[in-house]
Amino acid sequence: MGSVGLEEDAGAVKAAVEAFLERCAPSGDAAYGELRALLARLHDPATRRQARVFLAELRRRQQSSSDDDDSGGFFRRFGFRIQELHKLRCQMSMSSKLMNLTHNSSTVSLHA
Repeated sequence: MGSVGLEEDAGAVKAAVEAFLERCAPSGDAAYGELRALLARLHDPATRRQARVFLAELRRRQQSSSDDDDSGGFFRRFGFRIQELHKLRCQMSMSSKLMNLTHNSSTVSLHA
């Protein structure tokens, strides 16, 4: 497949992220529905890998938007934001990543 195939896949993922954001933009309820569907894809082993690739691109898109605008612009425009938290365990030196998807006043956590 080579790098050309990878570029096409990356382009398809970026297009899918933009379509996702367009569906989220009309309202908080629309964003909530899209995020629930994304969570379902993350929980399903058959779609988990693709959903994680999608989520990584979505995070990059949010970060680039945050760099261009004020920090709340993405949240106001699309009705959600992604935050990464690190949870420390007392008896373990390892930390596990938690990702929070914040929608209005609700937060959904994803364990990675």
